[in-house]
Amino acid sequence: MARQIATTRAELSNAGFVSAKEDLAIASSFYAQLPGNWRFRTRIANLSSLNFLGLSPLHNFAQGKQHNNPWGDCVTTLQTTNGQPYYFNFHATHPAENSLGEKAIGNTMVIGKSGTGKTALINFLLSQVQKFDPIPTIFFFDKDRGAEIFVRACGGNYLALENGSPTGFNPFQCERNEANTQFLAELIKVLGGKPEYSAREEEDIYRAVEGMLDTPMHLRSMSNFRKSLPNMGDDGLYARLRRWTAGNSLGWVFDNPVDTIDLTRASIIGFDYTDVIDNAEVRVPVINYLLHRLEALIDGRPLIYVMDEFWKILDGKGGLKEFAKNKQKTIRKQNGLGIFATQSPEDALASDIAAALIEQTATMVLLPNPNASRDDYIEGLKLTDAEYQVVVSLDERSRCFLVKQGHASAVCQLNLRGMDDALAVISSSTDNIEIMHQILSRKADKLGVSVDQLTPEQWLEDFYANRKGSGKRKSVKDKEVEDA
Repeated sequence: MARQIATTRAELSNAGFVSAKEDLAIASSFYAQLPGNWRFRTRIANLSSLNFLGLSPLHNFAQGKQHNNPWGDCVTTLQTTNGQPYYFNFHATHPAENSLGEKAIGNTMVIGKSGTGKTALINFLLSQVQKFDPIPTIFFFDKDRGAEIFVRACGGNYLALENGSPTGFNPFQCERNEANTQFLAELIKVLGGKPEYSAREEEDIYRAVEGMLDTPMHLRSMSNFRKSLPNMGDDGLYARLRRWTAGNSLGWVFDNPVDTIDLTRASIIGFDYTDVIDNAEVRVPVINYLLHRLEALIDGRPLIYVMDEFWKILDGKGGLKEFAKNKQKTIRKQNGLGIFATQSPEDALASDIAAALIEQTATMVLLPNPNASRDDYIEGLKLTDAEYQVVVSLDERSRCFLVKQGHASAVCQLNLRGMDDALAVISSSTDNIEIMHQILSRKADKLGVSVDQLTPEQWLEDFYANRKGSGKRKSVKDKEVEDA
């Protein structure tokens, strides 16, 4: 003890403080530390305002912005590692200004290794935006079905795009307007796969598209469109489109009898594009079509589009590349924002539009990564050295992460341990996805409706009871007996 006291006094002396060791008035000195015990002060010293200022630097941590954000109050309140609240927002606006209704930048990038809680964090934040009025429309480009349970639990629609399985896409079953006509003409050129088209070919395509949009809805299909084109031999568009028609290798993509993509039935729509982004033949046209449908939702209502592992489509000529580059710059004017997620910044930074993505990102959420590349994080993502050290020093299972907006940053935590039901929803596992589908199928059969017509109230409690690790699981056969 004496040695510790001596060391402490030496350090105080080095800092310019004069200390005294109390002996006779130990009790009074102790009680004098407590508020209101002025009479117990044994060594009264005058303290100038300059002295007080030196002892009160008023340093603080970033706290975010609680009220008067573009969409209202903060998205959610997180806990920082020092126990203070952090008022999280996607939009970055000045804390002292009233930004309600302002079209501010809200684009967000979430970077985290597998197992650090990236999926759970994104879905948690998306669940929190459900409180806004009007509820933002969410368009989720998902990978490995990580958000499927969450999307369905929010009452949303979810479609897994699998190679060889009908997608439910029929791009011709749309409203006849100039935007759709132009898009369909461009889509046909992409499907044709020719590097260049003659003026005559482009005219034939445009006229054929117009003619198809003038036919009754039930007659609009890729097969019927192809029939309206002139047969110009093996290298002509007529021959090139054959594989995209029903009964051929790629007919499952766009030649479906009815377009089943209804974006008006729910405020959150999810697409699993895991197979698509690894299939070079269909990646570009499918992404183009989904982005075209997303464009129709951009009308001034609050909108969030989420792109998981977005870098995988930035290396080609897909529509996502142009969309990400242009929409990152303009989406704020349309009351929307994008959330881009990836496990590592290395591949994303390799894209030629990386600079535009970083420049137009208002908020960065960086999860622990002990192996983070200094160049990627400091030169690429523009972190300071101190922020980089935080990312590499945080424990991967700490559920902590760095939130950075402009020059301000804070280390926050989202620890949902013990909330196993909620975690099973916002962080899907393969086992739980299978359990959910069994429950959905059984409930849909019992009620005589399709799976997509079920509401969360009709299946979510059963999912909680049967999810992996619940300790209450019953087999589907047992549940069928109970229901009977």
